Amino acid sequence: MSDASLMPCLARLAQLQQESVDRLAVQQAVQAAVQQHPADARAQLKAVAAQLQLAPAAWRKTPDAARMPALVQGTDDALVGEAWGVLRGQNAQGQWISEWWDDSQRRWQERADAAPPGQAFASFKLSRPYVASRSPVWALIRDEILANRRLLLEAAVGGLMINVVALATSFYSMQVYDRVIPSSAAQTLLVLTL
Repeated sequence: MSDASLMPCLARLAQLQQESVDRLAVQQAVQAAVQQHPADARAQLKAVAAQLQLAPAAWRKTPDAARMPALVQGTDDALVGEAWGVLRGQNAQGQWISEWWDDSQRRWQERADAAPPGQAFASFKLSRPYVASRSPVWALIRDEILANRRLLLEAAVGGLMINVVALATSFYSMQVYDRVIPSSAAQTLLVLTL
C-alpha cells in the first residue's frame, strides 16, 4: 500500500469538498496511521479519522454518484504504485473520472474509465460533524440567558399580565355586545363591570 498518495488524496478531497483543513494535522495523522497500519488501507483511513476527530469513512464496493467526490483504494494491476485516488464522478459519456497522484512528477493525472477504477470506495468528509450543544453561539446565548434570568422572568410575568388584561377586555366587550345591548339590560352591565 502506497503511503505517499494518501496525504495528497486527502488534500485534494478537501479541496473538492471546499473544506478548509489543517494540512499539518492531516499530515501527522496520515504518518501515524501509515506507521500503525502499513498494509491496511481501511485501518489507515479509520486511524486518520479517529486522530482528526472526524466521522469514519463509509466504504462501498461500487461508487455512489450522489456521494462524490470519494476516495478510491486502487489495487488493480493497472493501478500499480497508486494505492489511493480521488473519484470525482461520471462525465456525460458515462465514464468515471478519477485523479491519481503521480509522486515522481509531483502532479495529478486524470483518468476516464468505462468501469469504476479500484476495488473499494470511501465517502469521507474532512469536516467535523456539527453538534449543536458544542456550538459557541449556543454557549453564548445560554450563558446570557442564565446571567439575566431574573430580568427575563420579570419580562415574562409582565407579558403574561398584559395578555391577561387584553383577553379580559375582549371578553368584557363581547359580553356587553351579546347580553347588554340587545336587551338593554342595565343590571347585567352593572354586574359585568363590577
